[in-house]
Amino acid sequence: MQKINVLLEDSKEMSLNKLPLSEMSTAELTDFVRTTDNKTAKKWLLVRHCATGNITEAEKLKDRLDAEGFLYPPIVLRQLLFLNAAHKKDEEEAMKYLNLLQSQYPEYSDCSRAILNMAALLTENGKVTDAVKILENYAETHGDYIEKQKYNTTYILENDCLTLIKTVVKKEEPTITKQVLQLIFNLGYIKPATFELIEAVMEGYLDRNEQEYCMDILEWIITEYKRAPCIDRLLQMFIKAEDPEKLQKLMDLVIPIHGEMNLLHQLMVNLVDCGHLKKARKVLETPGMRAAMIRLKIGCENMISQNKITELEQLVEITKDMFALDRDEMLFQLIRGYVKVGDFKKAEDVLNQYEEEGFSPSGRTLRYLAKAMKGAGLEISFDVPTIHNEKLNDIMNTEDEILRHVQENRIQTAKDMIRKLEASGHHNSDLLVKIAEFFSKVNKHKEVGWVMQMLADHGDVESLLLLKAKHIAANIDVLNKCVFTAYVNSNRIQELIDHLNENLNSVVSYISVRGMTAIADQHQDHLVYFEELAEKCSLPNQKAILRTLWQTLFYKNPQCPRASAILQKHSEMLNQMSVLGLCQKSVHENKLDVLTEMEKLFYQKKQTIAFIKNHIIQLHAKNGNVEGCLSAFENLKNDGFDESCLKKAVVMQVEKLMTLNQRPIPWKTQTVTDSSSSSSSDSSSDEETEIKGKSQ
Repeated sequence: MQKINVLLEDSKEMSLNKLPLSEMSTAELTDFVRTTDNKTAKKWLLVRHCATGNITEAEKLKDRLDAEGFLYPPIVLRQLLFLNAAHKKDEEEAMKYLNLLQSQYPEYSDCSRAILNMAALLTENGKVTDAVKILENYAETHGDYIEKQKYNTTYILENDCLTLIKTVVKKEEPTITKQVLQLIFNLGYIKPATFELIEAVMEGYLDRNEQEYCMDILEWIITEYKRAPCIDRLLQMFIKAEDPEKLQKLMDLVIPIHGEMNLLHQLMVNLVDCGHLKKARKVLETPGMRAAMIRLKIGCENMISQNKITELEQLVEITKDMFALDRDEMLFQLIRGYVKVGDFKKAEDVLNQYEEEGFSPSGRTLRYLAKAMKGAGLEISFDVPTIHNEKLNDIMNTEDEILRHVQENRIQTAKDMIRKLEASGHHNSDLLVKIAEFFSKVNKHKEVGWVMQMLADHGDVESLLLLKAKHIAANIDVLNKCVFTAYVNSNRIQELIDHLNENLNSVVSYISVRGMTAIADQHQDHLVYFEELAEKCSLPNQKAILRTLWQTLFYKNPQCPRASAILQKHSEMLNQMSVLGLCQKSVHENKLDVLTEMEKLFYQKKQTIAFIKNHIIQLHAKNGNVEGCLSAFENLKNDGFDESCLKKAVVMQVEKLMTLNQRPIPWKTQTVTDSSSSSSSDSSSDEETEIKGKSQ
């Protein structure tokens, strides 16, 4: 009876509030507890104090609840574990709550963050073996939950994984760090190869200034993950140590990842940064050296952020004669540097430098300087080009509004406004890059991907490469495919081939059927370059490129001699190929000739044949072709299958078609079971699709 009265009391008190207790802020909960002494409110207030690390208030409130005989639910035990592991750093207390949680609520799974912070605390206390055991035990018991969480709440555990990895790096040698990093990837605490964690490992050993450890870790990261983080810091480490042997080894390791020209720019910028101006000039004398504006811009931005104005001046000066240099961009960066440190006299003097070099500053440069000087209360002594176009003024105001929406988390509103601007023919690369940078900082990686696709659709290669150079990417494979698409959309196929030749180790991550098809639609003769490219790659990469190339040629023309020649030379490809994409696209675009030709090619693979025949029947049904459906179904039976191999979606389409045309359904209805009725889109390959056929 007492329990019922308490529940009624809680219900009554909660009904007086507009918000559920779980959604109240800490201040609102504090007021509510003060006026009602409600136990449920106390529980949520304790949860809040634990989450924010308010140790004093959390312990005070816990003492009150203990005195009242409060039975702690799993969410509160989890938060007490988190408080002691992440904030109080009390191993004994944290372990007490972990044991209580596991003994009283063994099925409770929502405590990944607490587990990761417990592992970090154990590592900090020199017990990395115990930390590994806790991670493994939790994953073994709650593996399904971790797997679901990894894909439904992407990156939610990134900060906690970073806490653990940074602690391991501080305490352990590279061998242990590698094991722990791979462990949290393999157990599913975060998606494998998450760049932020890989970068944290490299940064940690750089902070320790352990040169041998740094080279060991870098080689491992390049081999294992095909990434090369913190290259500027590594270059500076060996430049300052005046160790040309290690510097050359570093260059040799990183060139396959970053490309020779990019890395030479990074070397040159860092030589300037470290005061080796003569050596930097020597790098600029490299045959074939042309300005990579993305790298130069990043170099300038780094110097500006650190107030290294002398170094910025030197960089702007020694690069002025570079081939393909955007000189206005470099002088604009110099003005930005002077403005950053408040030296407006020098900033204005840069305008004289423009005149001396024989060209005029852009409107952007003049408007930026004028706005900065006006903000500092200074008189403007030069003419500022005004924007007379009212429409352009409106666009600039709209872009400011878009940025506000993004920063205030009104993402859909911002997207709709961007689409409207794009539809009107206005594309602003700088705006999209700023938005991508913001999304990356707040871990909205899905939205970064959306921005990258927008840039790709507009053929904006340079902005995508800028995001890549700044390590702003939702997924490196997605980014590379966007770069590929951007090259194609901007009709720069030869530049694309050159770019891929510079990135042979990761070339497969760039290539997709969609991208190849776009090339085939514009310049089919350029596809021969990809055969040549494949020959330069390792065997697995070679096969992957040729499979994609064959699918592209075959889909465009099933009788294509070039496709036949590739297949004749590499017949084993059929055993490694998924036909899902070809089948679905053929149905969507009414390519019956592709499906019928595929039947001939895959005649020895029974499961794949059934899968292809499903799509042939589906295509006829979609087009309302009764006779085609019946004929295709008869062929299916002649090949040793019956209606049980048909997908549920296909069965429903055919039955609807037959009913509408008052024709008998060619099988007994309701014969398809759920186990064989999943949509074809449920599987990534035809081999994984469960199709059950009965041989006659």
